[in-house]
Amino acid sequence: MTSQRLILETPRLRFVMWDEGDAALLQQLHSSMATTRYLPGNTPWSLDKAEQRLRDWFAEQARDGTTKYKLLAADGSFMGRAGISRFGSDQFELGYSLREEAWGKGLATEAASALAGWFSRGRSRRALSLSRIPKMLLRSGSSGRSACANARQS
Repeated sequence: MTSQRLILETPRLRFVMWDEGDAALLQQLHSSMATTRYLPGNTPWSLDKAEQRLRDWFAEQARDGTTKYKLLAADGSFMGRAGISRFGSDQFELGYSLREEAWGKGLATEAASALAGWFSRGRSRRALSLSRIPKMLLRSGSSGRSACANARQS
């Protein structure tokens, strides 16, 4: 097991920073139309695209203190990705993507709720203030909007 920097933890999930060698894992997550249909381009990712996204997320974490993190189950198995990223100059989006076998178990709601609370408490490195953020942009399907709506209510 690689050394993982724990960002956030829930009863069932651990949010950790990616390792440089995780591109194949990320590419596998986004290897089907089902897991990419709400992403820009809505096509399966190549290994090159996964490597570029990891580089982007490392830069984003350094700049903003928040990004899309690797999402692990409590037992350490890979579940997907989830996090909060800058969207434009003064807005942020909460986004996630789970492995298909993890769908329908409440993990999206658990992840979204944990992230929204963490972000609003200023746990990110730069302690970004929600008062500066007009809204969190949600780009997902109906189940994703439901998970994020549930997270806002908790």
